[in-house]
Amino acid sequence: MSALLEVLAPPLVDREMTRASVRGEGVEVVIAHAEVIAYSVWVQAEKDTILVGCSAMHEERGTASEALALVAALLCGEREVAGYDGVALRPDFGVRKP
Repeated sequence: MSALLEVLAPPLVDREMTRASVRGEGVEVVIAHAEVIAYSVWVQAEKDTILVGCSAMHEERGTASEALALVAALLCGEREVAGYDGVALRPDFGVRKP
């Protein structure tokens, strides 16, 4: 995740609120959006499960590379997600894939 953020260098990441922490038997990473909290992306990884979420959407991924691909799509504005009010959102951290 650190390498992905380093390569993409999204300008709309709130670096002070972006964090990783231990969660149960795994880790949780929150990539905070600097302007729209609903655009923030989170990843929860445990031994056999990786969940990626944004707003009211969350999806399970089988491998770390699949999870990172989804995170990259969310950071780059390539993916639409459901908002908590049911309205579709397109998170964008102000970056495009190289």
